[in-house]
Amino acid sequence: MLFFIKALATEGIDWELTLQAVKGHLEDLEELKKKGKLIFHGAILGKKGGIEIVRMDSSEELADLLNPMMPFFDIEVMPLINYEGTLKLVGKIEEKIPEIIPVKS
Repeated sequence: MLFFIKALATEGIDWELTLQAVKGHLEDLEELKKKGKLIFHGAILGKKGGIEIVRMDSSEELADLLNPMMPFFDIEVMPLINYEGTLKLVGKIEEKIPEIIPVKS
């Protein structure tokens, strides 16, 4: 399962504690990178936060990664479908169109 994660620092947080949390998170990301599960990580220019794309085996594994960051960041998670999955999805939608929109004769 692929996930897109956007994390922006919560206003009014303790920056010392936040920095400790971020350092721990970066260590976790290094482990994911070694396992081939970190697809992308980067900072958002002009913002106090970053984005990641990760490959996880379960939602629980994702929660384990993100839970330590929750007190310090507003986190948005979006599940992703890869290109091949998108093609299948579009095909299924095309099949359903005649059922949804009757063809005029």
